[in-house]
Amino acid sequence: LSKIESGKMELIIDRIESSELSANTEEMFKHTAEERGLYFKVEDNLRGVFYNDKDRLGQVLRNLLSNAFKFTKSGGVTLRVDGCEEEGFDVKIEVSDTGIGIPKDKQDLIFKAFIQADSGTSRRFGGTGLGLSISKELTRLMKGDIRLVSKEGEGSTFIICLPSLDEDYEGVEATKKKELKAPSKTNEEKSHESKETKSANKSAIILEEDESLAKNIQEVLVESGYETTILIDGAKLIEELENKEYYLAIIDMDLTNIDSIKLVKDIKSNPKTKDVKLELIVGSKADFADIECEAYLHKPITRESLHNALLESEVFATKGNKSVLVVEDNKLHLEALKEFLKSEFKFQIFGTSSAKEAEKIIEENSIDVAIIDLGLGNESGAEVCEFIRSKKKDVIVIVYTGQVLGDYDIKYLKSVSDEIVFKNANSYSRLKDEIKRFVCDNKLEDEILEDGAGQEGSCNPDNLKDKSVLIVDDDIKNIFVISAALQEYDMSISHAKNGKEAIELLEDSIEVDIILMDIMMPIMDGYETIKHIRVMEGYKDIPIVAVSAKAMKKDKQKALDIGANDYITKPINLDKLVYTISKYI
Repeated sequence: LSKIESGKMELIIDRIESSELSANTEEMFKHTAEERGLYFKVEDNLRGVFYNDKDRLGQVLRNLLSNAFKFTKSGGVTLRVDGCEEEGFDVKIEVSDTGIGIPKDKQDLIFKAFIQADSGTSRRFGGTGLGLSISKELTRLMKGDIRLVSKEGEGSTFIICLPSLDEDYEGVEATKKKELKAPSKTNEEKSHESKETKSANKSAIILEEDESLAKNIQEVLVESGYETTILIDGAKLIEELENKEYYLAIIDMDLTNIDSIKLVKDIKSNPKTKDVKLELIVGSKADFADIECEAYLHKPITRESLHNALLESEVFATKGNKSVLVVEDNKLHLEALKEFLKSEFKFQIFGTSSAKEAEKIIEENSIDVAIIDLGLGNESGAEVCEFIRSKKKDVIVIVYTGQVLGDYDIKYLKSVSDEIVFKNANSYSRLKDEIKRFVCDNKLEDEILEDGAGQEGSCNPDNLKDKSVLIVDDDIKNIFVISAALQEYDMSISHAKNGKEAIELLEDSIEVDIILMDIMMPIMDGYETIKHIRVMEGYKDIPIVAVSAKAMKKDKQKALDIGANDYITKPINLDKLVYTISKYI
């Protein structure tokens, strides 16, 4: 919610086919309907195309449908996609259920954070009441509106009205009204469109000695709208790039007839070719860390990895040249951090150990991110933060410190910075993620900062091998994501959907080394479950990590007081989760 309200969440406009949206949603929830003995109807009355943020819309629909199934005992749920005649909107999506309904006097409250129609629903069904609040804000972000029609005991209908944001989608020539009601195109029309599109597309050259691999790469490039040329002889590449304007060059770094590293450096030093985007096919990124490029393709190459690399190149192209300022009084640490950032990002890196020099750099250059240590000898990093906030409000400020901070310090630093990262063995990785979040893609979820987070030291994932974890959570998606992450460390996974199931599993003496306990669950919540486990024979000392969407200090303390060893907030940062588990195993 804070991310939306602060304006740090951007829309990514996609082409959305109503038939695809309907089919994907039906596939996602049909098993839920079957398990609960309910019907699930999906009606696509639009049968057309519209433009908006596909991921955000999917998030809203998943939340509304999850709630609909959760609060419906009999009958079923209907998803209806239709056109909208209301001015300013083009698409109407309805999620209807035959569930418990919402009293009229509660209908204006349910979109507020941490509010539910009935205080008993939290106890019975789980949840914090955040879902609808986030759904409303996401719908507003999509320039739409969400409404509720409900009668207690008879069910509810949530109505989403959205515009088709054609003008924000590159390459769309048809108006929204034509696209929404357009008949299917003939093969002749499609062929003509394809030729016109192809002639306007960017061109790419593939330097690859393996003919089969080159053709596979070419196929994906053509699908992505590129005109392509395959070249086998690396000695001819520079000449080809000079004679024809290429947007992208994909180069295998394991060439037999030429020094590929020298070739790439020559491309970047040549005024005629230096602006060509480069994607390098490599066996190991570490071997080519000092080579300037937009993306790496790791062998063996898959269609997915190639699509991701193309997307990465587009991100750099649209974002333009970025710059990072590092302010650190320890010159050894300063140089080490600069080298790390250079290896991870193709940004311009400034560095200084002086607060006054930092202010000068800020005034004279266009800086996107400033990473600032608090202790700068006789100077103050906090004053640099204040200077940036007063002079260049668009600069992302990351406080990077090894100091132990109190509540007052953290509150003050949050007012003059965007994020606080504590120095430890994993802090470089954290810095990389924060820069990506703010500068590169804006898709990474925020990690809620907790007091002292990240100060405990390094983790040892090797400790997790062959250890067993019990995941207690009523959301199957959370169980799936956490299980997938921990299975990479060869952990054995068990799971329960509520506290009652968890206790039954423990009474059956299943092997468990650590428990991840969701707090807000139906039937028996996390607090009660932890209390019960702590009096069970054989489980008094088992490590328990409480997991909750509540980030208030008092909630964390309550979990620790009743017997939890640690506390993690949702959305879960998987690196932090692994680190936390490794502390107790």
